[in-house]
Amino acid sequence: MPNPFVEHTRFKSSIRIKRVATDEHTSEMYTRDGEVVSDIVSLEKRGSAYDAKRFVKAYNDGLDVFIRLPYGAMKVMVYILKTLGSSDTFSLDLKRCMIEAGFSNRSSVYRALKELKEAKLIADSEDGEYYINPLCFYKGDRTKLTE
Repeated sequence: MPNPFVEHTRFKSSIRIKRVATDEHTSEMYTRDGEVVSDIVSLEKRGSAYDAKRFVKAYNDGLDVFIRLPYGAMKVMVYILKTLGSSDTFSLDLKRCMIEAGFSNRSSVYRALKELKEAKLIADSEDGEYYINPLCFYKGDRTKLTE
């Protein structure tokens, strides 16, 4: 039996093109016999297809913590994950978060943020933004954080 969620779905994919070499001047490519084949400005390598839809990776450690969160903190965490960029930091738009989470006052968001900090899913940064714990959730390649 096919998966009912993907049976009639086509995932939109994109292809990454990686520039392998570039030269300021036009280069020539030669055959084994020394014959000039074409002028080359750059070489590109066609990558593999990838899913172009926005996503966030959730690691088992993060899911274990997430499922134990109070309801308000869970709603704010979902908002954070939906708006997260490809970085380990994020800014919080308080008004938008209140609307998305269905809160009527700021104190509910602040309480949820405190609970997320206590659960070690987020932390304060020096510039008024927050860090997300990449051991739990991340968007992108988290190995680049340690390069």
